[in-house]
Formats: sequence, C-alpha cells, structure tokens
Amino acid sequence: MLVKNYNLTVEGNEIPVTCGRCDGQGYLREYSNVYAGICFDCKGKANFGTVSRAEAEKIVNRRKKAREASAAKREAARLARVSKIEKLAAQWRQDNAELVSALANYQGSNKHLIEYRDSLECDTFYLEGYQNDFAQEELAKEKDLVEVEAGRREITGTLLATKRVESRFGVTYKMMLQCDGYRLFGTIPASLSNAEIGDVVTLTATVEPQEKGFAYFSRPAKAKAAVAA
Repeated sequence: MLVKNYNLTVEGNEIPVTCGRCDGQGYLREYSNVYAGICFDCKGKANFGTVSRAEAEKIVNRRKKAREASAAKREAARLARVSKIEKLAAQWRQDNAELVSALANYQGSNKHLIEYRDSLECDTFYLEGYQNDFAQEELAKEKDLVEVEAGRREITGTLLATKRVESRFGVTYKMMLQCDGYRLFGTIPASLSNAEIGDVVTLTATVEPQEKGFAYFSRPAKAKAAVAA
C-alpha cells in the first residue's frame, strides 16, 4: 500500500505530498541493483502534487490518533497483565505462608539462599501469571470466533493491518480485515490504495476458510472504504 507523507513544516497553504517509502526521491539507493533502485511503491513518481494544509492536517492527525489508540490499548493490556501477576504473587505468598516465613528467617551466611528464593519466587509468579493469562486470552478468543462461510460474497470489515510482499515477480500488498467473529487476509485492490488503518472496508471476494475464525480472500471487486470516525 502506498504511504504518502505530508510535510507540515512547509510554509503556506499548499502542502507537498511525497512517497513515504523513498521519501520523495523516486528511488532507493540500497536497491540500485534492481531496476536501478526505482521505488516500487510510487513507481519512480516520488511526488504527488499538493493538498491544502487543512486536508493534510486532517490526515496527519487521524494517523496520530490511530497510533495513540494502538499504544493505549497495548499499555492497558500490559497493566492488566501486571495486575494479574501481582494478584497471583499475593495468593502464592498466602498459600505458602510457612515456607515464606521460614525462608525469610535465614540470615548472614544464608543470604545467598534468600536471594535465590526471591529470584525463584519471582520467576514462579511470572510463569504462572503468563500461563494463566495466555490461557484465558485464548479461551476468550476461541469463544468469539465463528466458522467462516466459503464462497463469493460481499464482505464488510475493519482494516487492521497491511503488509508489503516483495518477490521476483514484483511487489504486492496484502491486508488483514477484522469482520464479525473472524479475520480475512488477501490482496489489497487498487481502489483501496489510500485506505487507512481503522477504515471500514466493503468488497466482494471469494472466501476460502483456513480454520475457525480465519480465511483467505481472493479476486476482490467493488471495493470501497468509509473513513474511520
């Protein structure tokens, strides 16, 4: 997927639009041995004219909000995991109060045993915490997954991620869509080249289920995207 850069540091109401992969150069020096290093994203075009400052700021702010939302989600998941581990640690100490008390009484020459105890205890907490947390997450995901219907049909989903795939035949772009209870992976149609992460995408494609909750799609047509709120 072509990513465009908007340089808001430029003065004036017209903001230049450049290719995000080659940074407006049209070629990549490190790939000079392949077609003279031409950028496959913009096909050497490099620049795409200008847009109004208001439009550029709108696009840049939307990308910023998407990144902040993703970072906030990861941080919330991390804090939830830490909280679960701390609860497991407290429960472990409570269930093994006599052992903890006995180990805590070691002094002097047994200091290294106490340090080992602390290290072992910490490792135990984290191991149990991650195991329990992972198991709960997997169970929750399994409950939400549905069997994907095969065949050609209209699909509506949220654009989760994109991927650039290079081969000797050239470059293709893939995308992951989050639908109701399942995810779809396939080639990005040209009409969605400007779609952003978080946009709601509608298209008609042939769906090939791979497992519960996941499928590939091919031959996309009639694709369009609604800008995320």
